[in-house]
Amino acid sequence: MAGVFVYVDSFNNLVSFACAGLTGLALLRYVIKYSAKTMKERGMLQGALLAFIYIFENIMGATLLLWIALVISSKTSREAFPIVLWAEIYVISIVYFYRRKHAEKRGLFSALLHLVILSLGWFTYRWFGMLLFSAPILFIFYYASNQIALAVIPASNPEDQDEIRQRRKVFLSYVWGLQMPFWNVSATNSKEMEKRLDGAPFNDIFPGLAWTHTHQVVGIANGINFRVEGPGVIFTRKGDQPFEIVDLRNQSRKSTIRAFSREGIPFDAIVTATFSIDRENWNPTLRHQLARENKTLTKFESVDRNLNRVFPYSHARVQAALRLRSKRSQPDGETEYWDDHVLSIAEEAAREVLAECNLRDLWLARKDENNAALDEISADIKESIEMNLRARGVKLISVKAAPDFSNEKEQDAKNKEVKDKVVKQQIDTWSVDRKYERRLTLNESALKAERLEQEARVYAHSVLLTAIAEGLQ
Repeated sequence: MAGVFVYVDSFNNLVSFACAGLTGLALLRYVIKYSAKTMKERGMLQGALLAFIYIFENIMGATLLLWIALVISSKTSREAFPIVLWAEIYVISIVYFYRRKHAEKRGLFSALLHLVILSLGWFTYRWFGMLLFSAPILFIFYYASNQIALAVIPASNPEDQDEIRQRRKVFLSYVWGLQMPFWNVSATNSKEMEKRLDGAPFNDIFPGLAWTHTHQVVGIANGINFRVEGPGVIFTRKGDQPFEIVDLRNQSRKSTIRAFSREGIPFDAIVTATFSIDRENWNPTLRHQLARENKTLTKFESVDRNLNRVFPYSHARVQAALRLRSKRSQPDGETEYWDDHVLSIAEEAAREVLAECNLRDLWLARKDENNAALDEISADIKESIEMNLRARGVKLISVKAAPDFSNEKEQDAKNKEVKDKVVKQQIDTWSVDRKYERRLTLNESALKAERLEQEARVYAHSVLLTAIAEGLQ
């Protein structure tokens, strides 16, 4: 029996040396990786200084923990050293997971569960006890977690081994409370993704998760750059932020605009545009034509994503379409999505084409009497914007602009009511001016009459005095 314990002690000592060596190598690898990353981002001098400070802080922290354990064990007994170390590990783990913003209680419970299992195995018989007691329990725990992950986390290709590993990491990060944000699409026609679970990165170990329908891809921004991912399950990285969903199906948009004929007569027109993300392979002729509009996009003349599915697409064309996204200059900062901008371009082209037509041209074709006038107008609109949109990743299927006189009577009534109010206001303003002029005229007339009367009285007095003087003479 004593020989068995000798072998067990030898095993424990061997594992301790092995673990110490592996821990040292892991720390060395992490230090080298962190230093290289810091030097690349901050420059050689500043990066080396920051790396040194980071390494020094960690060494001082580990030294302080060991020193506390040694001081306490020296004042009590040698057997207290591992107890103090385990107590420090408990305290640090509880504080970290309790203060982690998005861990909630999952991280704390997972940490306590692992610490209890490992510490019970350690105090049973150190490494040998952990091997016989802790390892089987943790193996069962992680095996069950992996199976649950494959059942709970959605998949695009269940047979893909890399995707299986990522799904397991996502579920494990959720169990530990170390997850990145989880995103989901709330509806088939959504424009933006909904954050289902918030999170924060943990040393780039665990990926985040985003999920879209089979006809949707999403633009993901990371700093000043962005990429296109999807459809299906998307594993995000540190700093990724989904900002807009692109529907790969054919899109149809409709609006009513106020247009003017060549004679300057206003009327309403209904503009309808049907379009989609361009998913056709370009031939050399078309690629040469589009090179005049967008040289960068012509390098990607073929679709390169989702090739075996219903909606293949080119990531470069989707990126070009997303660049149509803008913010309108309004106080609320309303966002104009890529499909809204396509409709705006169609509306502007419709106004320009209709402005070149007389009212007669809305019913009678100008170029070919055998064609319908509206077909001719639609062809002109499509010709003016088709190549411009295609060079931005959007294929214009059809566009129409038809005059709408159904609301003209109602509009005329409203215009007449507004016009009557304006006329009444003008009359009131004119009457005030006339009253003022009338008052001035009356005052001037009264003053003139009084002056004439005084002049007549003076003249009469002078005539009388002259007659008296002549009589006396």
